Amino acid sequence: MQTMAKSFRSRYLLTLSLLLAGPCLAADNSVVSTVALTIPPLASIAQLDDIDLGDWSGSKGMSAETSVCVWSSSRAYAVTAMSTNPVDGDFTLAGPNASHIIYTVEWTDASANPRALAHGQSTGSLASPAKSAKCSDADALAAPTKFKVSIHQRELARATTGRYSDTLQLVVSAE
Repeated sequence: MQTMAKSFRSRYLLTLSLLLAGPCLAADNSVVSTVALTIPPLASIAQLDDIDLGDWSGSKGMSAETSVCVWSSSRAYAVTAMSTNPVDGDFTLAGPNASHIIYTVEWTDASANPRALAHGQSTGSLASPAKSAKCSDADALAAPTKFKVSIHQRELARATTGRYSDTLQLVVSAE
């Protein structure tokens, strides 16, 4: 009986000491949790309109400019422009009888830094003031990105009568 009592006491004391070593209860208690997220490089382009240069008057070159909004999660981005009618690496308007008119594309970012774009080549280190992907904030509206298309007079003088057009694809990527 004494062995049984000793064994019972040992189990009881062991159980009691395990209970006391468990979670600590106190008047004040705290835990720490880490909350994290990653913003990947994101970019978007919005508010781009078609450019119709109209009819050539027979003299001088032609150009037209429009504003676009570029947003980048890093506030820096690159742009790549691609013509659906490239000829020898040039942007071209396709016309009747397989004729083409070469045109240039100029991109002016929010820092008023104009850059000539080359077909299929990325142009980087551009600044985006937009703080919203919807481009509705005051900074985006105050310093829009400009997109300009120009055709030199000599290109127009060589062209035959008819309608010329191109589809220009613009791809922006965050840097």
